Amino acid sequence: MIKSVDKRAVIFFVVLFILCLARCTFRCFPDNDLWARLLVGSGVIDGFGIMKQDLFSYLPTNPVWYDHEWGASVFIYAFFAMFQKYGLLLLKTLLTFAIMVLCFKTIKLREPKFTHPYNLFFYVLIFLGSSYVFNGTVRCHLFSFFFFSLFLYLLERVRIKGFRHWWVFPLLMFFWVNIHGGCVSGLGLLGMYLVGELLNKKPVSLYLKALLTSCLVLFINPWGAGYVVFLFKATTMARDLILEWGGTFENNQTYYYFKAYMFLMCFVGLLKLIKTFIKKQNFDWTKWIVLAVTLYLSIAHIKHQPFFVLASGVFLYDDFYELFGGCARAVLNKIPNMSDKIIGRLILIKDIFIYFLVIWFSLILLTSFKTAISFKDTAYPYYAVEFIKQNNLQGKLFTNFDWGSYASYKLYPYVKTAMDGRYEECFDPELIFKMNSFHMLNNDHWYDIIEMYPPDIMVIEKKYPVYKELLKKTGWFLVFENNLSGVFVSEKLKKDKYIYPPSDIDYYNRTMFDKQFSFVKRIKKE
Repeated sequence: MIKSVDKRAVIFFVVLFILCLARCTFRCFPDNDLWARLLVGSGVIDGFGIMKQDLFSYLPTNPVWYDHEWGASVFIYAFFAMFQKYGLLLLKTLLTFAIMVLCFKTIKLREPKFTHPYNLFFYVLIFLGSSYVFNGTVRCHLFSFFFFSLFLYLLERVRIKGFRHWWVFPLLMFFWVNIHGGCVSGLGLLGMYLVGELLNKKPVSLYLKALLTSCLVLFINPWGAGYVVFLFKATTMARDLILEWGGTFENNQTYYYFKAYMFLMCFVGLLKLIKTFIKKQNFDWTKWIVLAVTLYLSIAHIKHQPFFVLASGVFLYDDFYELFGGCARAVLNKIPNMSDKIIGRLILIKDIFIYFLVIWFSLILLTSFKTAISFKDTAYPYYAVEFIKQNNLQGKLFTNFDWGSYASYKLYPYVKTAMDGRYEECFDPELIFKMNSFHMLNNDHWYDIIEMYPPDIMVIEKKYPVYKELLKKTGWFLVFENNLSGVFVSEKLKKDKYIYPPSDIDYYNRTMFDKQFSFVKRIKKE
């Protein structure tokens, strides 16, 4: 017998998908790391192999390149190869929708007592709280947030429904470890459930088997044990000069949405804890351990904010509506002649209104779909890179950390760049401090990196103090500049005349993904 269709669920999922599509396509600027991911993915698909040594930098690189994002790069490049820039939007939307669906399924699995799981307003809060994830084009860490949500759902099934298939976790870990290094968060989640359920005095053999086998699965990767050593070293190392690895409160002028969401959820959680102790209710150690650990991680590192958003979205959903829904009902009950039937109708009207607002706002955002993925309002050196390309300037290019992979994508093989966003995967982390000293004139040795590894071309952003210093430096000639950056060349590349690139930004948006290098062409040539 065919089950009847749940019309409310259909409406909910349709609206949720529209919301995901709108948020993932609105003002979607190209992320700095996108270009390296496209190159790596192209190397696997078009070059028929995983890149284990660097091709694109002139600086010394690690003898073996442990790329913890190689699997994610394959997905990103595959979608791009099939659908061009719209493939990047599609992949980001599908991953985002899958994460939100898993949140819904976990909330529904927990059977909220004070409301239903279809409150779209709360999912909008989850979106706002994790807005950092949705900036720019699809990023590799979005895969880890998907797997984290999936692990959370399955682990709650173990607790609530008695799901006994422990082997599912190492099976998923096999894919996760070969897609993104964030797989360590899955091990952490298994560990938290193991400790929490032990304190809850519940059986823990399933969690123990899942955790141990998942740890062993880490070694099934293209590099073997060396990759596992790298992975744990990389997850614990300091990244002082990389913004997204900084603390959430290191800059009080940013991440307002997450901070507002965090304070709201902490308020809800604190009141729930107080009620639990006052009324001597059962204390769920697992729930509060996961919330406490993910809260700490989200405060310690901007990059980890979504872990707390997803965990609190699942565990505090019912508590949120117990508090605010209970307060609203208490106010309504004081109104004369306000029956439960009328209150129910008011709640229905409220839900319809929220759904209408979400659809209306999403449709407004979707009007920008045709111009999605644009250089507009972003600090990108597209003029400078085009100048280098059109004037056939070849050799070694020094530029800042954020611009390296874009320059490699556009200019390789005629130009090799310095350091880029691959950081510890490919380079000695000490190099980023040398680059920072150069750009900021931090000490008397600021010029060391240029003397140690002499470039032929430099693209320097005007905001850095070194820009004015280079104007006075002998041996370097400013041959092009705009309001963002300037191009400096050495004596051997200096020319009497230069071709200047188009000033129309539409040209750069149209040619954004054009590049000179192709693994397919290289293989055919060889």
